[in-house]
This record gives sequence, C-alpha cells and structure tokens, in this order.
Amino acid sequence: MIGLAGALACGSTTGSGTGSASAGSSSGDGGPTGTATDSASASESGGPSSTTTAAADSSSGGDASESSSGFLLVPDQGPTSCLSLSLCDIWAQDCPEGDKCVPWVADGSGDPTSSCLATRCTELTPDPVAAGGTCTVQEGPWSGFDDCDVGSFCWGVDPVTLEGTCAAVCGGSEADPLCGDGEVCFQGFGGVIVACTPGCDPLAPTCAAGSVCATTDGAASACVPEDFDAPVEQGAPCDHRLGCGDGFACMAADAVPGCADPASCCTAVCDVEAPACGGETPVCTPLAGGSGAGACTVG
Repeated sequence: MIGLAGALACGSTTGSGTGSASAGSSSGDGGPTGTATDSASASESGGPSSTTTAAADSSSGGDASESSSGFLLVPDQGPTSCLSLSLCDIWAQDCPEGDKCVPWVADGSGDPTSSCLATRCTELTPDPVAAGGTCTVQEGPWSGFDDCDVGSFCWGVDPVTLEGTCAAVCGGSEADPLCGDGEVCFQGFGGVIVACTPGCDPLAPTCAAGSVCATTDGAASACVPEDFDAPVEQGAPCDHRLGCGDGFACMAADAVPGCADPASCCTAVCDVEAPACGGETPVCTPLAGGSGAGACTVG
C-alpha cells in the first residue's frame, strides 16, 4: 500500500516493476472496498501541477524547482529525478468527491517501471467512461489523467493514439480481492497498480495486442501491458511479483540453472500432462496456480 508517509525519492529506472495476480471472483457491488491506509485528506484537482510535492533535501547540492508536470526536479540527480508525495489509497478511493485515485508516473516518462510511480487524486471528466470501455489519456501513458469513471483507470494505453481500456480497480481487499468472471486481480509495482485484468493460459496465451501473459509460480497468470517489461528469455532475472512474459514462468533461482539473480529467473513453461522439457531443465514442475501448466526446472 502506498500511504502518505513522506516523500518518495525517485529517478527513472528499468527492471524495477513488481506485481502479482490473484484469481478473482464476481464482486457483488462492483466497487473497491479495501482497507484504507493513512492518506491526505484532500488534494487540488485539475492539471498535473496540482500534485503536492516535497522540497528536495539540501544534500542534493542544488535547489529543486517545480516543473509544469507537478514534480520537483533535483538538478544533481538528472532531469528525470523527482520528489513526490502519494496522495490517496487506490483500494479505498479516498479522494474528495468528484476526484478519483489513480496510478501515475511523476517524472513524466510514461514508464511504469520508473521509481516515480505513485498514486494521485485526479478530477473526473464530465461524462466518464465505465470500466471495459475505450478510454483516452491526456499528455501520455500513465499521466494520471484519463476519462475513466471513479474506481477505474486507463490501462494498456497506445503511446501513439493515447487510447486504452478502462480497467476496474479490484474490489474487496488486498488480501481477498474481487474481480469479474474470467478476470484476475493484478497487484503490481508495490501495490500502486491494482487492476482487474483478463486471466490467461500460459500454455496458449491469447492476450489482446499490446499485452503479454505474465506468469509466476503461485499466482494466476494475467494479461498485462507490454510496457511492464515482463522478461521473455530463458534464465533472465525476473521479479516474482510480476512474472515472465509469453512462454515463460518466473521461478525460484535455485530451480533455474545459470540464474544470475539471487531470487528468481524465467524458465520455459510446459504442459504437465505432456512435458517437453530437456537439457539442464528436464523436469516439468507444476505451477502452484493450478492451471495445468508447469515450468521446466532442475527438479
């Protein structure tokens, strides 16, 4: 959970994305009712410059200046460095009336793997689009400004057309999330991005264009946007809370030969009923998600 605990010091990075998906069930009321954490009581709505920012530490060696995108640039840390405060709880949707809580990337890069990913309150449009409808973002992907209704945000945005699909924030709670039939709750990037998204079969992924089937041991496979950068290479380091892309699963490091990461790496998926593993990974180990799929491991 992201709460208003202080400044989030950040810079544009890669490979820092984290996430996980859990199987969803139909939600009775369709709205998020998760447990709230402490958050700011109010925020100004309107353009991106309304985001509350914190002063740069004096140890940065230079004065911080506020940019037109509402974050503070820290000179000695490069043009994409920023300090930003989290303003809302994505589960509780605790923004003032007429606003909604959404994820956004405060450095303006549009890269969800940036450490400047946070939450913010943003003003609803006059005629918001319901979950499942086609949405449009302003300024770029992950800007925090779209025309989706409260409890949803624009997901899988095309960087050229700036169009995507309104994805509902998971209902229920972080420990017991709720989504519609055929959907799973993706909880990624430290709990900042929380969305109901189609589940997928790691053995025969059929995610929409611009998406990949992310698979990790112990969680339901989920269709996620390509810009999450889920790795798709044998032995590639992976974050267990995000998974690996089409054809691969994120497994513990000791199960994947040559894994350079101390925690986990990608390995090929396999059918437990008709395994086709070999070489250094001869065993098809069933995935804990219970999909009938497995992953080729040392044993």
